[in-house]
Amino acid sequence: MAEELGRKIVANIVMLGFFTAVTEAVSYDAMKNAILSSVPKGTETLNESAFNKGYEYGKEAAT
Repeated sequence: MAEELGRKIVANIVMLGFFTAVTEAVSYDAMKNAILSSVPKGTETLNESAFNKGYEYGKEAAT
């Protein structure tokens, strides 16, 4: 999925989205805000897309 976004480096963010969806240990908004506040400036859109991709995949896998 990270390769589809053009950057393998965001694989960890994809996994955070998946983890959030499957475990529900942390809310979607809390995890998204934590990610966006910690990534380098200028990469917010890429990281948000990676998170959402993982989250959507996790929701599909959980059903």
